[in-house]
Amino acid sequence: TPLHVVRTPGELDRALRAEQDADLVLLDSMGRSPQHREGIADLQPFLQRLPNAEVHLVVSATTKGSDVEEILQRFRLLAYQHVAISKLDEARSPGPVLGLALQRDLSISYLTTGQEVPDDLESATSRRLATLLLPSIRERRPQRSPRA
Repeated sequence: TPLHVVRTPGELDRALRAEQDADLVLLDSMGRSPQHREGIADLQPFLQRLPNAEVHLVVSATTKGSDVEEILQRFRLLAYQHVAISKLDEARSPGPVLGLALQRDLSISYLTTGQEVPDDLESATSRRLATLLLPSIRERRPQRSPRA
């Protein structure tokens, strides 16, 4: 997969032209602190060039509840549609991130469960989210009755 490092919206335009035949283009921004609003606002010109972009906000499962709330609020400026939860392997409980995302009716799109991305990246299915919220539920397929 080709990789382009872009630092300006103009460089993004050139990279998108170079990949115009691609079925999918992934754009990853450098992490931004919710404390630096201007850093978040700096991402807007990039997203304006991608009017049909599907925007995912990545939040660490290790983040405490009050910080998650602030992150979700401050990054609303970027009109994200989905939340991806990272570092599940490092969190004792992903409750704060899951709880606030669900309270705000946000779509939880992906989960990361280890250091080997993309191998440790998984879709956030309803069953998987239920097992995170209620650890007593085991991830297993429903048992079928034996055939007669």
